[in-house]
Order: sequence, then structure tokens, then C-alpha cells
Amino acid sequence: MQSKMNSKSIRASIAGGEDCWVLENGVMKAVLTFENGSIRLTSLVNTLVNAEYVQPGDPGYLFYFRYDGTDVYSNDGFWTVKEATERSIDLYDRTWGRELLLTVARTQGRRMQIKVSMQMYDEDAGMRVQYWITNLEDDCKRIDHSDLTGWKLIKRACDIHYAENSLSWNQTRDRLRGGKRNAVVVYDTGDGWVLTPESNYSTSLEPGAYQGTSEHPFLNIDLWPDGESVKVSTDSVAVQAVIRPKEELEYFAVNVEVFRGDAWDGRLAAAKHLRQRYKFRDPSTILSVNDWFFRDRRTESYYRNSLVPALVEMGFDKLLIDDLWNTPTRDDVEVEPSFTEDLPALAAWIREQGLGIGYWFALTGDEWGLGRDLADSAQIEFKRWQVEEVLIKRYLSSWQQIDLGELWLSDAPTEYSDPSDSVYRKWLGVRAFMNRISHDYPEFVMQTTCELENPIVTDQSIGLMHLADNGIAGLFWGGIRAYQSENKDYDHYHPIRNLFGYFGLFPSEGMLDFWNTQTWRGTVAQFYSFLAARHVSLYDDPCGFEASARAVLKRFNEWRGNGRIRALLNEIALPVPCDGEEGGGILPWMFRSRDGSQALLIVLDERTAGFPGLRIPIRWLGDADAYLVQDVTLGDDGAFQYGFIGLFEGAVLRSRGLEVDDRIRHAGVRAYWIQRRNDKPKQVIYADDRVQAYEEEMRGGGLRISYESGAGGRVFVYDEANCAAIEISLGEGKGTLIL
Repeated sequence: MQSKMNSKSIRASIAGGEDCWVLENGVMKAVLTFENGSIRLTSLVNTLVNAEYVQPGDPGYLFYFRYDGTDVYSNDGFWTVKEATERSIDLYDRTWGRELLLTVARTQGRRMQIKVSMQMYDEDAGMRVQYWITNLEDDCKRIDHSDLTGWKLIKRACDIHYAENSLSWNQTRDRLRGGKRNAVVVYDTGDGWVLTPESNYSTSLEPGAYQGTSEHPFLNIDLWPDGESVKVSTDSVAVQAVIRPKEELEYFAVNVEVFRGDAWDGRLAAAKHLRQRYKFRDPSTILSVNDWFFRDRRTESYYRNSLVPALVEMGFDKLLIDDLWNTPTRDDVEVEPSFTEDLPALAAWIREQGLGIGYWFALTGDEWGLGRDLADSAQIEFKRWQVEEVLIKRYLSSWQQIDLGELWLSDAPTEYSDPSDSVYRKWLGVRAFMNRISHDYPEFVMQTTCELENPIVTDQSIGLMHLADNGIAGLFWGGIRAYQSENKDYDHYHPIRNLFGYFGLFPSEGMLDFWNTQTWRGTVAQFYSFLAARHVSLYDDPCGFEASARAVLKRFNEWRGNGRIRALLNEIALPVPCDGEEGGGILPWMFRSRDGSQALLIVLDERTAGFPGLRIPIRWLGDADAYLVQDVTLGDDGAFQYGFIGLFEGAVLRSRGLEVDDRIRHAGVRAYWIQRRNDKPKQVIYADDRVQAYEEEMRGGGLRISYESGAGGRVFVYDEANCAAIEISLGEGKGTLIL
């Protein structure tokens, strides 16, 4: 359905006041109304299709809490507005949207107040709703059940797509019970909305290690179970919040997005919104090496003389120092003497080589299910001090991995948590820690892994609520975790299949973790797979990589480091659904510029026999536009294999697909640069990575190209008269070329 490439470029706004507030951006409009002591969401409009989704006359309730045994609804008539303010959502030197903060208090019964946060994000993102609950009484109060939404959204014929388990998606018709991750509602009219709660994946219900179960995440989704309401509710088995006297407790949040099209368009709407909600200031791919499996070589001399020079030569971005670098325990920040006697000096030297550095560091300071209780703010503050004052300021860290079963259940009440909310309060502490560091040090990246929730070994994943701002979900594996033979060699699979699963479930691509040794292939196909993740980490010692593969990886990293190309690669990775996506061996995905004028299609081919004709239907282009397609694949010899493929109508690329060059059967990958056709007789299709910048214009019947290029730069120009591409070599430096 993506024939129209862009929504209106509109900043989020909030209008009205006193008793009615209108929140709007480029794709949606929501109205929050206070009337007769009740607060309701009275309108939710998809402005892409001018569709109202709230049931007229009876919009339902905004929220519900069973508060110390009393049912408290937003629409029960016993509320008064205490304060209403709005502000911009600012972080990392930019504005992301607008936020309405509405505080309401009970006028009878329980003395409590609710602060409602409604965040509308800019342009084509969505809206986020969250609550803070204040206990105004002198004793503890328990919330044993709650609904974050009780909205009556219009029920009509629809398909409901939802993610479940770690990777899989399912589909039902007209109604959903017990959804756990999200819900994409596609009406038969070709439009819809998405609910994306910020929840966990698994919750520890018993103390100890490896106790997290995905049967009971914090939140559940029920769409029209009673024929009327759309509910996101807490699971009373997983969490019951106990609020201390005079305490304001941060509660859960849910996101809603709208779209026009099918389920893939809905998932794209969610991905766009979540990138904004999690403030992705720089989604560039990070290529790192983790030293866990060769830590026996973790010495300053080896790193200075061998490892770091190899990483710099190949174009890696970070070196990650894994567990056991510190002493006497993993809770400390003193350095193991066998590693180095002067880590500040070593770290400074590594940074001078152009390489980032990070350290694995346990917040609990112990094993799974043990150590510091992260629901205790004093423990969180101590770990923050260690990370900020030592790891960042002295050891120059720019990365931390949050894992090792830290969200275990505490089975005894404390002054800061109850057994029924200890896991949730641990999360509050961890999230506060991650965001404090991420906000104060924008270059620092927090990476959360599937171990954080203390899950059972056989069912590990991550929930959306565990991401920090500008953070990474550590989800992707480049080697399977089950041993395939007695000698424990790891088999491989391409992690691109994971991209199909997590698209629309998380804000962006997560971690591609080539865990264990022998996962390095050294092929161009593997290098292109790196582009499907935001963080790629290899665990083999790169000093052992063969010289030819090192040279090709260096050339690949030079290419992806070009500013123009990097800008395109920083867009959302879009799965290109085809028959091969679930195991036929064909794994295509693409990046598309925001204005739709350029795209990069990557096709991985794992087929080992047969090689039938291969066509890739491309859904993410404009049907009414025409496109020039150029092969820009890097070969295993380190040279780019350029070739003009042709001029195609967008509708044809969607329906018939792009025929992939037979050369894919040898290299296992092809990369195609796609340029939207303009109305000029000559047009630049592609400028290679040696070209830093260029501008083109038709002047006096000729094409004028102004450029800045390094040595060996080339541009490829489409010549309409001959329906062919012209390859032109450019001089080094700034220059002008007229065709």
C-alpha cells in the first residue's frame, strides 16, 4: 500500500485546555476530554484515511485500577483536575514531540491522584500514554489489577496480527484474547492501528536463578473480548504494585500507532514511532569484537601489538572487554593486573587509534539471581557512581551490556519493595540507571540482552520496556545455541530471519551476536548480513582472520562509512517479504530514504541446489514512480561488481518483482542501488563511496555534476537516449563535470 511515500511533515501539537485537549501530528489526532468528573479518550482519528476509531457516544474509560480493594475508573465521575501542563519532548539536542501532563485527584473514597502523560511524537510517529500513581494516605496501598486502556475502539471486520514467543507472528480474526507483545489491527477497509505496550517478556515468580517465565509477562492485550473494549491489562500473577505512603509510583505505558495499508505497513508504523519514542539519535551500525573466547590473550602487549592494530586496519568500531577484567570480584572496578597495570592509559591509546571501548559490568555484581537488589535506589546509585566516575571517566567506556539474570524475585518485604512488585521495582531501578547514563553521555550505548529477565534457559528474549533511550535490544544470534555435533562445533544460520520477526516489535534492528568461536565466515555475504543489525559483535579473535578476508572487510567498512551511504543505512531496515522468507533460503531486505527517492536492496541467497529463477517483489516503493536499478555488490575479491539492471515502474517491481542476477549463486548475495527516476534526459543513478558529495542539475541541455571526491571516485549516469548507464571516473578533490 506504500504508493504514497510520506505522511505530512508535521510537528506534534497540543491544542485546547481546561477540559479538552487535542493532540495531533502528521498521521493521527487524539482528543482527551474531562467532563462531569470523568476523564476519557473521546477521539482517535487516523488522518491518513480520515477514519475515527473511537466508538461514538460511549468511548469507554481511559484507565482502571483495583486500588486497595476498590474499583477506580477514569469515568466514574469522582475526579477533579489538579493541574494540566504541556511541554516539548527534548533530548540529544532535538525535539521529538509534545507531552501533555494531566494530574487528576479523587473527590471521594480513596485519597489518590493519577498523573496521565500523553506524548504525541512528530510527523508519522504515534502516541504514548503512561500513568504515575500517588498514594496520598498514611498506609500502603496495593493495586492488584489494572487496565492501562479501557477504550471502546470501533469493532468492524479485521485481521489481527500479533507477535508471540521470541520471534513468531500469528494471526486471528476480529478478536484477540491474551496477547502478550503487541497487536496490529488491519480493518478490511485497508487501514488500522497498532497497540504496543511497554512490557517485559518473562517474569520471575520464584526466587533464585533462571526462574523467569514467559507465561506471565506484566501486561496482556485483549481486543474486544466483551465485544466492545480494547484492553491492555496487568497480569496479577506477575505484578501487584504496593505504593508507600505519599509515594508517587511510575506505572506502565502503552503506545498506539495508525497506518494505511496491510500488516506490514502497520509494523512499519510501529517501528517508526518506537524509533522516536526511544530517541534514536544515531542508529549507525556498530561493528565490534568481544574478547570473551580469547580472554586468555587479554594482555596489554597483545592488545597493543596485535589485536587493536588488526581491528583498526579492518575498520571495526569498538572493542568490548567481557567479564573477568575486574578484581577481586565482578562487583569491583579495580583491574586484573594480568590485563594491564594502567587501564586509563591503555584505554586512551585505544581511543586515539579511532576505536571505541566498552566493558562488561554486572549491576548486581554477582551471578544469576544473586547480588545487589536493584529495587534499592542506594544500590542503583552506587553502581551508577562506579560506571560514571570510573568506567566512563577513567576507563573511557562507551558501552555496557545489561544482562546476567538481574531481575530476580525477592521473596521478603523490604522498605523499598514487596514480593509482588520486587521484579517491577528492579526494572524501575535499572531503567533509571540506563537512562541517566544515556542522557548524560550521548555517545554511550546501553545494550540489554535476553538474560536480563532471569529467564529459564530454553526461553529467552527481551521486552520492549527494557530498552534505554537510544539503546539496543540484544536479540540477534549469528550462530545457533544448540550444539550440532559431539565436538560442539556451532552451525550457522543467517539472522536476517530474525529481522522479519522483530520488525515492528522493536524500534530498530537489535544485536547480531556471532556468539562462540568459529562463527566468522569471512565472506561478503556475511559482511552484508551485518547491515541488518544496529550492533554486530564477533567473538572470534580477528588476528586469526585470513589476510584476503581482512582486506575485503576493510573495503566493505570503507563503503558503509561514506556519509551518504551511511545516511541511507541508518533508515529502518525493511523486510521484503517473499516466498523464501521462512526457510526457502532467499532473505531480502532494503533501506529506503525518508523521501523515497533512494533505496538499497540486499538479497542473501542460502540455496545450495536448484537455483530456479529468482524474482524479488519489492513492496516499499511508490507504485506510480519509475526507478533506476544499479548492481553495486562488493565481490569476494574486494572489487565492486557494477552493472546497470534497468528502468522499472514501481508497480511492476511490486507485482512481478526484480529479477536477481545469476551471479548471486556464486557469492550468495547481491546489493542493488535503486534511484527514483526524474524527468530529465540524464540523471545520476549512483555515486560510489569515494565520492563524499555531489549535486546535479540540467543546464543548457547538459547535465552538470559538481562533486567532491577522493581518489578513484566514480558516478553512474543514466542516459535516456540510449537507455543505458554511463560510468564516469572523477578527479580527486572538488570539481565539475558537464555531460
